[in-house]
Amino acid sequence: MLAVDGHSSTVIKRPEESIDELRAGNYDIIVIELHLKDHDALRLCANIRSTDAPRHVPILLLADTDDSGLLAKAMDLGCNDYVLRPIDRDEFLARCRTQVRRRRYQEKLRDNYERSLEMALTDGLTGLYNRRYLEAHLRGLIERIAGSRRCLSVIMFD
Repeated sequence: MLAVDGHSSTVIKRPEESIDELRAGNYDIIVIELHLKDHDALRLCANIRSTDAPRHVPILLLADTDDSGLLAKAMDLGCNDYVLRPIDRDEFLARCRTQVRRRRYQEKLRDNYERSLEMALTDGLTGLYNRRYLEAHLRGLIERIAGSRRCLSVIMFD
């Protein structure tokens, strides 16, 4: 369904290799069949959420109508959404697009937060830490250095 809509996709047949593949690639969404042969889909979801690289990639599950108990557990484990069989192409694509949009929005928020934090603690011209950073960290540095017989130098200028 994704390929017909003009999107590229990767199908991973062996779930035990999926974490390595997800680390190596840059994916917008992960679609997982809830009933995998010889593997626990919920464990796979938990492994994805505990791995750095794909941690924020949305997970969409494909499930049957009688899987409500498993779906509740999956949502608790960090899955973002699910589609019930029979799968409607338009609904599937709409849910994929929604999850990808949500991820991109969250990435922008995260980038803005990190940039704001950097701007609050460093001087924009020199890139050096400012007084706010000094006030927050100097006491800890002094305490850490005090027992080690090492020197501590601080230069302040305005």
